[in-house]
Order: sequence, then C-alpha cells, then structure tokens
Amino acid sequence: MSAPANVPTLDKLAYSLPNFAKAVDLSLEKVRQHIARGELVPSYVDSKPLIMREEGERWLRSRPAERSGDLESVAS
Repeated sequence: MSAPANVPTLDKLAYSLPNFAKAVDLSLEKVRQHIARGELVPSYVDSKPLIMREEGERWLRSRPAERSGDLESVAS
C-alpha cells in the first residue's frame, strides 16, 4: 500500500559512508580516499561518520566537469 499523494516523503538528511558510496556510484574505498584528502568532510554522531546531504552535493559540484587522464586507455 502506498502513501497518499499529498503526504511528503522525508529525504535523507545524511548518509553512512557505505550508503553515500552507493548513492554516488563509487567504491567505499574511493569515498574514504576523498575524505582522507580533505575533499569530502564527514560529520560525526558519536563515532559514526555521516555525509550530510549538503556536503555530498557540495563535494559533487566541486568535481571536475571533464575526465582527467588518458581517455584512450579508459575507452579501450
């Protein structure tokens, strides 16, 4: 049974690292690398790191619009 059309759904406010990795289609290791470089900044609830929705959006917007590296080797 689905919710009535006039009932809003709550968007996620924050993501665990594994869920954030899934949401942006990256490996958990790649997400951790960006955190280690200070490019992506988690918030903490007790000792659990969370990526706030706004931080994830800011980080994605800061990514280059073009690929870096050799496109020939990627396409092969």
